Amino acid sequence: MSIMARYASDPRWITARYESVCAGKDCTRAIRKGDQVYYYPLGRKVFSGQCAEAASAGFEACRFDEDGF
Repeated sequence: MSIMARYASDPRWITARYESVCAGKDCTRAIRKGDQVYYYPLGRKVFSGQCAEAASAGFEACRFDEDGF
């Protein structure tokens, strides 16, 4: 899991509070209440499983680049 969100709009890992479906492209994975998901507050999208891992890694890479290494 990643470092805490720096800004309110930063995506972050959360525990799902509602039933949902992963927002990943071509993904239909069900999200159950209590699952660990990666949440993007601006788009109100949640990702689970491999989609969440990929989204988290992508955001952390961008954050690393932004911080100037």
